Amino acid sequence: MTRNTYVFCFLVVTLSGLTGCSSEPPPKQAVAAPDKIFGERVAIYVVPRAGATVTLESITQHLNARGVSKEWFPEHLILVDELPVSSGGKTAKGDLKADIRKRFVDQVR
Repeated sequence: MTRNTYVFCFLVVTLSGLTGCSSEPPPKQAVAAPDKIFGERVAIYVVPRAGATVTLESITQHLNARGVSKEWFPEHLILVDELPVSSGGKTAKGDLKADIRKRFVDQVR
């Protein structure tokens, strides 16, 4: 498991108590957003509960309160109605990776 994979898995688990996130299907997934300078940065897809407001600031405050190192904080927040699901019923991370590359096409090396 690479360092970035560990960071992303850790963020998903750590955010499980975040107010405003739905509980089913999995409400959040961290992915690597391309970055010309650093290679990649942490982005997080979140499915907010109906009527809830989830902001990047609320996520970083939540992580800070839990003692997470600032270098692991996500730098991009993408709010979605639902996360893509694979045929096996898990989050389709490949679809999210393709989506993040499209969103940050100007950052792809």
